[in-house]
Amino acid sequence: MTRSNKNNIQKRKQRRQRIVAVSVLVLLILIVFSLLEYHWLENPSPVVLALLNFNAILLMLLVVLIFRNLIKLFVEHSQQHPGSRFRTKLVLAFIFLTLIPTLLLAFIGTNLMANAIKNWFDPQVGQFVDDAMDIARLSHKQFEHQTTSIAEISSHTLQNTRNLDSDEAKGQLRDLFYRYSPDVIQLFSSDGKELFRISGEVFPTGIFLNESSAALPVYLQNEIFVEVVPAGTSEIIRVGKQIPGHNSLGNRGVVVVSLKISGPLSSRIRSIQNNYEAYRQQKQLIRPTQGLYVSIFLLIALTILFAAVWVSLYFARQISEPILHLSNATRELAKGNYDYRLDIQALDELGDLV
Repeated sequence: MTRSNKNNIQKRKQRRQRIVAVSVLVLLILIVFSLLEYHWLENPSPVVLALLNFNAILLMLLVVLIFRNLIKLFVEHSQQHPGSRFRTKLVLAFIFLTLIPTLLLAFIGTNLMANAIKNWFDPQVGQFVDDAMDIARLSHKQFEHQTTSIAEISSHTLQNTRNLDSDEAKGQLRDLFYRYSPDVIQLFSSDGKELFRISGEVFPTGIFLNESSAALPVYLQNEIFVEVVPAGTSEIIRVGKQIPGHNSLGNRGVVVVSLKISGPLSSRIRSIQNNYEAYRQQKQLIRPTQGLYVSIFLLIALTILFAAVWVSLYFARQISEPILHLSNATRELAKGNYDYRLDIQALDELGDLV
């Protein structure tokens, strides 16, 4: 194997090693960024994390490219390469002309977006949403408390009744039904048999708690049990209360009281709950959204800065290299070397001069 082949293999090996090292470094940086973002943003969605990390990668890439060109230019200037002073002046001029308006644009843009996002979640609006949710909770709790009270009164009334499957028990439940006006009162024995049912209106099929219901054993096993059952556009709050035996010994059965929340009211409560959850989820996106817009503005600023550096270097080379070759050709002609030829492409007036 020749020396040149060995050198090529060695260069390819070093290039692969550099690629692997850079990839590992970028992966570690992304992991650290993700952990910091996850902690700072309070459990953001994967989409937000992906967007922020994508912007972070682009920002790092632009920073590396800008500093690479600037360091290369600084090395050429320190080693006094031909044309380095002109390139340095041109690059600094371009950076100065683009940096100030770009920074102003990024600063003003980020502030405007941050204020706009904060205005979306004005404290007064947040207080209004919280108050509406509290009212919805209190309304629901009021229905639940009313149903629970009727169930407890019914259980206490039937506690001293000798036989639950008797006209006496049924009469007591009728009195309670007309006195407190629930929608349904059901009486079950301790073995799950329905003994009595009274209702004020015809409910859709499946609303009543029946002997085949999977929820019935739960009612029989718990001293008190509360359940919310959807019924079309309405809701049924169902409370089951055990009926203890004499001196509170044993479980003779369970009385189940159901109270319907009307469709319009139930729909309004659900609407308030859904809007509250949507508002709360959107409020959690304040920080991610602000971070996303800040990174976008920084990305725009760095892109403009990189473009300024690259364009300035490109034009500097287009101007300095032909002049440098012309200078060398002049020296050769002064030495009497009339066979010297310029092998370089140039544009505009420089091309005519060459």
